[in-house]
This record gives sequence, C-alpha cells and structure tokens, in this order.
Amino acid sequence: MTREVHPPALVRSGTFQGGLTPDDDPDPNALRRVAFVTVGATAGFRPLLAEVLSEPFVARLVALGYTRLVIQCGPDVDFVEAHFPRDDDEEEDEAGLGLGEKERKGEDEDDQQKQQRERRRDFVRRIAVFTYTSEMTKWMRLAGPGTDEDGGRRGYGVVISHAGSGSIMDALRVDARLIAVPNPALMDNHQEELAEEMERQGYLVWGKLGSLANAVEYIEEHVPKKWPSPAAPSEGAPYPGGLLDAMKSLVLGKTG
Repeated sequence: MTREVHPPALVRSGTFQGGLTPDDDPDPNALRRVAFVTVGATAGFRPLLAEVLSEPFVARLVALGYTRLVIQCGPDVDFVEAHFPRDDDEEEDEAGLGLGEKERKGEDEDDQQKQQRERRRDFVRRIAVFTYTSEMTKWMRLAGPGTDEDGGRRGYGVVISHAGSGSIMDALRVDARLIAVPNPALMDNHQEELAEEMERQGYLVWGKLGSLANAVEYIEEHVPKKWPSPAAPSEGAPYPGGLLDAMKSLVLGKTG
C-alpha cells in the first residue's frame, strides 16, 4: 500500500498527496506529469529557483502537458514567495482592470488561447513548494510513471536538480529523467564537470541556467538511458563500488 506523501514545511499550495487530488485536478482522466525541482540540502540555489518560477518556464511546462510543479527550495522560502508567478486574475486585479475590461479581454481570445490561459491559471495555483525533506527519492518518483492514490495515472515527468553527486545518484536510482544544473557558486565541487561527463555518457541532460525551458523540451525527445542496476553488475563492471564510485571516476578522469 502506498503511503500518502505530505510535503514538510509546505509554503504554497495545498497538500500534495503523491499526485493531484480529485478536487484540484482539472481533468481527472488526463495523464498527469510532474516536474520536480530540488536545490538539495547543503546550499541555496536562487538562480535555479528564479528560472523555474519564471513566466517563460511555466508556460513551456504547460505547453508540454505538465500538470504539476513541485519545488524543494532549501533555505530560500522568502525568495520563492517574492518570485512566485501570479495567475491571470491577480495580474488583472493589480492592473486595475474592471469586470467589463476583463470580459472584453476574454472576447478577444480565441478558444485555444482561452484554454491555454485556463491551463496556466490552474497550473500556477497548484504549484507546491517545501523547504527540506528526508524522503527525497519518494518525491523524485512522483516525476515518473505510476498510479496516484485516487487512481489517477502519472506519465514520465522530469527531475530538475542541482548537480550534486548525491542528488544525481538519487535520481538515477529511481530511473528519473534528470536535468542536472551546476550551481555556479559551488564550482569547487566539480558539479559542472560531473554534469558534462554524465551527459556525454547519456545518463542525464546537463542543464544550463538561462535555457532550462529548452532543456525540458529537449529531454522529451532525447530520453537519457538507464543507469545499470547496482544489484546485478555485469562481469568485469568498470565501477565495482557502484554509482558513487563511477561518479568519482568520471570527475577525476576529466579533471585529473
């Protein structure tokens, strides 16, 4: 039996119970897709947070059929609140549009524009954010195929993570489609070398700040290959110490 997943220290949105609930799912029969973003537990990563909360990034997720964005933000709760995308109603209220002006704006839209507008509004209102978790792999699994507790079906989504070795290991172990984004404030820990080499070998997409929306679209057509199971190593496996040993070897081999 699958346990309910409740986000610790939830900042925004309702309770996230391993997927959408019947009350907040705009189309209960549609395939659900989750984008899960994590900055890790050791340092903040504000440039990553700002980009995944930006209008172009949110719009790209909606256009690609994503239904939920969940963000583990680390210490930067206030930063996330300040950069949180507004839904259309909030923007119109702030612009001082009256009811008549809103109605005329709606009349100028065609059916496709109205549908996209509604999808974006629903998407923004369901963004969930939390600070830290001791169950990172459980969250990462939500970005993969499965069945939610209400019977809803999930398809493949994406994990967008800082490029620390621990988070990369977690994502590969749960067979997540991973975009690893090096933190430029932590270049002494070889994040960029690790992301570059792991992408070269085909296990993830090396995400670059400023083009993460493109990376999400890229991974749709260029699905990374699965990491070999550590439980059944092949004869003469090059990394007998497992995934961490492989990562260390990749980094040392590139920088040594």
